[in-house]
Parts: sequence; structure tokens; C-alpha cells
Amino acid sequence: MEYKIGLLIAQSNTYSSSQDFFWGFKEGLKKVPDFPVKIFVENIGFGQKTAIQQQYEKMALQNAPDIIVGMAQWRSLVGNEKVLNQYRIPALFCDIGANLPLPQPLGEHIYFNSFNLWQSNFAMGKYLAKQGHKKVLYLSHFYDGGYHTPYAFCSGVSMGRGDYVMPFAIQDGYNEQEFERLKMHIEQTKPDAIHALYSNPRHYVLLDWLKNNPQTKDISLTANPYWVDDDLLLRNPNEHTIGILSANSWSRLSPNPINQAIVSQFEEEEEETCSVFVMMGYEAGALLAKAYEALGDKWSKRKYFKSFLLDAKLDGPRDGHHFNSEYQCSFANHHLRKVEKTEGGLQNKVIRDLNIDESLTILKPLYEKPNSGWDNLYLCV
Repeated sequence: MEYKIGLLIAQSNTYSSSQDFFWGFKEGLKKVPDFPVKIFVENIGFGQKTAIQQQYEKMALQNAPDIIVGMAQWRSLVGNEKVLNQYRIPALFCDIGANLPLPQPLGEHIYFNSFNLWQSNFAMGKYLAKQGHKKVLYLSHFYDGGYHTPYAFCSGVSMGRGDYVMPFAIQDGYNEQEFERLKMHIEQTKPDAIHALYSNPRHYVLLDWLKNNPQTKDISLTANPYWVDDDLLLRNPNEHTIGILSANSWSRLSPNPINQAIVSQFEEEEEETCSVFVMMGYEAGALLAKAYEALGDKWSKRKYFKSFLLDAKLDGPRDGHHFNSEYQCSFANHHLRKVEKTEGGLQNKVIRDLNIDESLTILKPLYEKPNSGWDNLYLCV
């Protein structure tokens, strides 16, 4: 018997996200060599709600898949609950997790495999406050301010009994005027830590300015983990990078053996840097393969698949990978890393695990009041 898997894959102008995701997904399926599957793919573009509904219905009606796997965060799915529940097809949606999880699932058969970047931001904020930082600046690009990472970071700072400077959003374009406005803001507010330097050539200039300016050279810097790994250390390594902290549940540099094997295989075959989209796909494929290995023909039946996800001890590229029954969302351990100078050059090393125990307590107050968030997939996927 051949099982049918439907893939809803997003488009990106910035990353080869779809190609990377598909590569990882196929590799994840190989965790069980005799898993007989046929894959159907639909492109959901940039993830607008109407596109997702149209392609989901097309997939459901034309191909009748046993399960659907999609690249989408929940904001793109809200409003499509009727369609998602009408077809009752088990669905696993994958995202980086710049938005907090939904306070309640969209349906009993709908799950999210999330890398929970918001949780990394929460843990980093709490860590900085516990280290004695009382005045922290959250630096964000205009678009990134629409997600929940600033809220999560500031909640972490508050729980650590620290204060924070209101998030500063640099406008789209990073022109010279905006850069000067940012420098003036830093000199006036005098933060003792700055969090989240985002990927853009002008931020290299900002980093140099911070380190060369006597008034700012001692400010502690923490950053988006993907910027540190993929931009700073690969494209612009210099001693100003030393000491920068980052936090996340997954890194291409993680010592996890499964992670190292997949990263090495991808980079050798594709001659490209392994991205988080590769691992999103790999985890999704591996989850389906392991469900088949554990349950046989019942692997995609709603109640059996749900039981598997909630009970399974998952061994994969992320440590502590598990699903939470209340939110039907996956979680994993988060690590604090620091750029250090070694004999082999600059390396971003794990220096400790981060405490995320209180992170879910920030959900209720956020959803009790209006909050902003983007419907598109960009950072959320």
C-alpha cells in the first residue's frame, strides 16, 4: 500500500526555503527505509489566507492525502478553521515560531512543529536581567516588530526583575538618516545591553561603531541566532563578533549527532549553508516515518497519530523535542551560545542551557488584549 502525503510549500524571495524544506522532508522520510509514500506538492505562495484555503481544498479533493504537511504559522490559518475541520485530514504545520502558539488548537487533528524563536527571546531577556542588566534595548527591523518576539523578550526581562528600553524599530531601507537616528537613540538612552541585531550590511557598520565608540564598547550584545551563524561568522568574521550571545533551540553548529550528520550531508550535496528550513522539513518527514514505524497502517488515523505525537520520545536534531498536549505544538530545549576565539577561528559555542519554565505563563495576558501580528509567512516560517 502506498500512502499519500500532501505538501503545502511557501514561496520566498529571500531564501531557498521551499527547496531546502523539501530536501529535508525527503531525508526525514528515509528514517524508515520501507515507508511507501507518494508526495503531492502545492505552492501556497506567500501564505495569504485565501491561497492556503484554495490550495488546501485542491489538495484535499484531488489527491485525498492521508496527511497534509504545510509551511505555515497559525496566523495564516485563522479564518480557515471551517475548511481545515471539514476535511478532517491530520495536518502538521511547520514554522520558526516568531509568534507565540495559539491559546487553543485550531482543531483536534491540527498540530504545529515549531522552533519557537519567541521562546528563545523570552529566555534571553530573562537571562540578561538575571545577569544584572537593567536597561536593555530591543533593536528590531520594522517588519520584525509585528511578531511576538519583542513581547516575549520584554516579558523575560520583566520576570528577571529588570527594566527595558522600549523596542526600537529601524525603518525599512536602513538609510543613513535612520542609522544616525539609531546611534543618537543609543547615546541618549545608554542601554547596558542591546538585543537582536538583524541581518543587513548596515548592521555590520553598527557593530563596528558600537565597538569603536568609547561610550558604547562595553555594551553587552545579544543577537538573532541565525544572523550570528549565517552572516557574522560566515561572511564577516572579525574580533568585534567575540562575546556576542545568541539563543535558540536549533543551530547548524549544534553538537547533536543527528544534527551534525544532516548538516554535513546537506552542505556536501547542495554546496550551500544548511538553513533552518532544511531542519523544519527533516523533522516533519522523520515524524511521519516514525509514526508509521510505530503504528503501521494506523499511522495517519487521527486519534492514533495524535497519541503518537503526544507520547513519543523524539530523537532528532533538537534536544528535548516533544509535543505539548494543550497547545498541540512542539517544544525543545533552548541553548545559550557565545562567540569565542579558538585556534581554528571564531566559533559560536553552547555555554549553557536556558531556563524556559515560565515562558508559557506569558500566553494568557497577551491574548486577553488586542495584539499585533503579521499574517504573512516571512520570519514566522
